[in-house]
Amino acid sequence: MKKAEKVKVYKFGGASIRNAGAVRNMAEIIGQESSPLVIVVSAMGKTTNALEEILEKARNGQSCAEFWERVKNFHVSLVEELFEKEERTVLNMLQELFCAFEKQLESLAPEYDEAYDQLVSFGELFSSAIVAAYLNSLGFLTEWVDARKYVKTDGTFRDGYVNWDMTGQLMRLNLPSVLEEKHVLTQGFIAGDVENHTVTLGREGSDFTAAVFASCLQASEVTIWKDVAGIMNADPKRVAATVKYDELSYREAAEMTFYGASVIHPKTIKPLANKKIPLWVRSFESPEERGTVIKELPEHQELPEAIIFKDRQTLVSFKAKDLSFLHEQALGKLFKLFTRHHIRINLLQNTAISLAVCFDSDQDKVLRMLDGLREEFEIQVIDGLQLVTVKNYRGKNLLRGLKKEDVLLEQKTLTDYQFIIREEMKS
Repeated sequence: MKKAEKVKVYKFGGASIRNAGAVRNMAEIIGQESSPLVIVVSAMGKTTNALEEILEKARNGQSCAEFWERVKNFHVSLVEELFEKEERTVLNMLQELFCAFEKQLESLAPEYDEAYDQLVSFGELFSSAIVAAYLNSLGFLTEWVDARKYVKTDGTFRDGYVNWDMTGQLMRLNLPSVLEEKHVLTQGFIAGDVENHTVTLGREGSDFTAAVFASCLQASEVTIWKDVAGIMNADPKRVAATVKYDELSYREAAEMTFYGASVIHPKTIKPLANKKIPLWVRSFESPEERGTVIKELPEHQELPEAIIFKDRQTLVSFKAKDLSFLHEQALGKLFKLFTRHHIRINLLQNTAISLAVCFDSDQDKVLRMLDGLREEFEIQVIDGLQLVTVKNYRGKNLLRGLKKEDVLLEQKTLTDYQFIIREEMKS
């Protein structure tokens, strides 16, 4: 390996390592790079979904043995397909992780968010152990690194806030010397707090992990390897005619992720923009293609309209029961509750007597937030919704099949058009 002036960060999501063939393809991509890499991997395939299901069953007192056996068998079978029999020492590490998972399952934390982080985080531990061993078996010198020892956060389970000073110090102290000789292979999504509890960074947070490592190590660039050719102006599965962006500014990309564009995790852009580190989105199926680069660009780009769908939304409206105006004190009380329960508002609309907020559906959060508010407010909750944003809106009727009466709430600005519909009505 040639020593490079700056490290590069590669992030591979679950789809890019979903089976043995995909892992081999990932290794081929890594083999084309002469610079030392920090390689961030997600859980393999649908492992995160499977672990979430195990958690739900365990909390409801149901047997999850069959589901757990499937998860174990999936990872063991993948090892058997990737390695010759005499090379399967990684199975020992997997068995240790399986035992640790079972112990966590036997003593679940009472709070859902804490229990979630302690269990679901194992998906990345399983995948990273296998991938690191496989790369080493091919002669790619690779150091397996536990992200929880480097990415330090506060104790907010399922949405850890990164302690940038501590994280940066730990990474700069220990990792540059490793990267002079080896690749670093670590986990996305998972982190630790100062007491060494496992904390996650939010669903699909592996992109953010890549940005954290890149920012702290002053990487030259980050590449997120996806099953798409780059960033499109709409989901091709929902919109017939789509356009790929060759490049986007940090600001444009950040706004798209805020509105719900799923190609990149919303937290990813800011730490890279602060250090002016380019972010590439490229296809692991066609690595020879250029993809999309997000970097510093002039503010006023002429871009095609982007259509962004955000599913599983909840709309909550508040009205004062005495028909009084929603004055500053009442609004302040509501916004403090949103903050306390970590509810990120995706759309807000207020009148003199009402406030309507739209956010990602989470029944537990809604119940906790609304506890005690019904005495003061008339509250309406509507689940099963979809938020649609048309960015760089130019007045075209892009969703002609939608009837006006199907829209529950809409909002326009000079550049964007947003509306909320029921999910069954989606285009």
